[in-house]
Amino acid sequence: QEKMKEWADVARQNEMVVSAQGNTNILDALQVALKFKCTSDREHTRITYTSFTNIFTEWLRLRKWDLLPISAFDRQKAKLFMDYVLLERKDRHGNAVKNRTYNNYLINMRALFYELTERNYLKENPFANHKPRKEEQKLRHPFEQGDSTIIARYVYLHNRPVYLAILLISHCGLRLSELRRLRVRDIDLDRGLIVLGGDQTKNKERAFITIPNTVIPTLRKFGLENVPASHLVFGLGLKPNPKECCGRNTISDRFREMLQAMLKANMLKSIEGYTAYSWKDTGAIAMVKAGMDILALQKH
Repeated sequence: QEKMKEWADVARQNEMVVSAQGNTNILDALQVALKFKCTSDREHTRITYTSFTNIFTEWLRLRKWDLLPISAFDRQKAKLFMDYVLLERKDRHGNAVKNRTYNNYLINMRALFYELTERNYLKENPFANHKPRKEEQKLRHPFEQGDSTIIARYVYLHNRPVYLAILLISHCGLRLSELRRLRVRDIDLDRGLIVLGGDQTKNKERAFITIPNTVIPTLRKFGLENVPASHLVFGLGLKPNPKECCGRNTISDRFREMLQAMLKANMLKSIEGYTAYSWKDTGAIAMVKAGMDILALQKH
């Protein structure tokens, strides 16, 4: 009986904590959640959660809900926000958001509110147990063989930094996020290796990436050996920079602009499904055709 009484006292104390925390203004509570999410060492993570918090805050203010206590924000209100995302939000190109983007909103809002449920601001996460939408099939596909040669030559002539980026994507399988964090010292042309630390890779594990022998002479022509080893390879303006990397979409946007220019000049019949990441798919297919072992390719 004494143990049961002790448990009951603890439960009442927890209820009191939840009640007190639940009276916190919803915007103040959001800033608490954001503070914990922004402890990440990943710039992309900090930018992502800050962006979602700002969008959500703007929506709360439009609905005159910015003075609510956090405890008043329930599952039904969360559903209204997700309906707003689906029906009214636009992507950066002015188009309605796709199901993949909708699901990203759901995942990130759930993660933000998880920080609040973990700290007794809420009993239940209002963004939990919402059904995700079936995602569209990716339109991205490899380049047609004839197109890849034309495109590579055009990029080489018009934007050498982007040409360097597509070399590293196609031959070494680097992600755009990894390119932005890539420093000159990470590229060892003598050993034919790119070494990425856990703070640079997607899975946060140290990576050793083989540079194919065929591309090393081309990489040497970019003169990176004459750039300070600590510099970011793709800094502001896609030039080496000691501190600031290029924007999240800079490489893909510059590449898309060149594709559009080529289409307008009738150099390409279509650019549908072509993105900077198409070089990754194209490179993988070329490696398979060259006889590379599929498991080695998967690891690469």
